[in-house]
Amino acid sequence: MTDNVKAIVLALIASFFGFLIFNEIPDVWTIIGGLIIFSSILIITYRENYLKKDIAKKSIQLNLNS
Repeated sequence: MTDNVKAIVLALIASFFGFLIFNEIPDVWTIIGGLIIFSSILIITYRENYLKKDIAKKSIQLNLNS
């Protein structure tokens, strides 16, 4: 599982337990905010995969030959 999927699953589990324990139903604005965050994660992941960018590998150059 990727980190993005884990974050989404944890958010769903947290919402479920919030409903069970506190009897709290997420309102429309919470759902809209979650959809905005989820869609932005999808767009960024798709873009980074399409461009084959990996910022972490470029920012830290490892010298494995020594």
